[in-house]
Amino acid sequence: MKKNKILTEGPIFKTLFLYSLPLIVANVVQVIFHASNVACLSLMADDRSVAAVGACSSLITLLTGLFLGFATGAGILIAKKVGARDEEGVKRAVGTSLVFGVGTGVFLMLIALIFARTLLTFMQCQSEVLDSATLYLRVYFLGMPAIMLYNFVFAILRSSGDSVRPMMYMMISGATNLVANVFFVGVLGLTVEGVALSTILSKLVLLVLSLIALIKNKAICKIDRHYLRIEKRELLEMVKIGIPTSIASIFFYISDVVLASSVNTISTEAMAANALASQFDSVIY
Repeated sequence: MKKNKILTEGPIFKTLFLYSLPLIVANVVQVIFHASNVACLSLMADDRSVAAVGACSSLITLLTGLFLGFATGAGILIAKKVGARDEEGVKRAVGTSLVFGVGTGVFLMLIALIFARTLLTFMQCQSEVLDSATLYLRVYFLGMPAIMLYNFVFAILRSSGDSVRPMMYMMISGATNLVANVFFVGVLGLTVEGVALSTILSKLVLLVLSLIALIKNKAICKIDRHYLRIEKRELLEMVKIGIPTSIASIFFYISDVVLASSVNTISTEAMAANALASQFDSVIY
């Protein structure tokens, strides 16, 4: 397990700084390229499309936030086992994390496909953009299994001390998203479904690259199909860490949903303005 020596040997501050810097860059890049969805619609479509995407943003964050805490839990659990040189435990934890990630993604996809319109109505989405917002949410969540899985894969890679490759893959994914937005919206003339498809495509690219890196990562060990299953002990440890993390995040996300619901009652223009403003807020955060 060569890679984990990066985090378990040498000066702590230097190690922490060099490990954290790519994480910071990756987070900022992700937010900026997500903002390209709204920017592309504002330049190549209309305010209604921007408002439709904006109506979904806080809801998407809330729904995904319910389970992203478990990705953090998976990363912490695997980091402990990597540091302890527990190769068998690493394999069990990685397999459990991958299966759990796909499962949560499928669950969220079904929730959105069935209840998208109901949830947006509850958030008091303006009737004139309700159909577009529902379409965006449903198309976006078709890619949720891939989105949730890559979050777990990223957590696994980072747990072994690899934060550089996830940053590089995020840049490639972001560039893919930007090019796809221009193609789907600017060339094909699609609107909300165009940016949703761009997001799915960019996340698939991100997932493929990260899975290749995971397979080649010696600190994590070669993934064996025998371990691609839920192990009760590892799952319980992951959940024990993930639940408090998710709960802490959910309160912030709920407040965002309440704010968005209040803005939604004003007008479509207010929804579009809030969608644009929230992009700056995300970068600062």
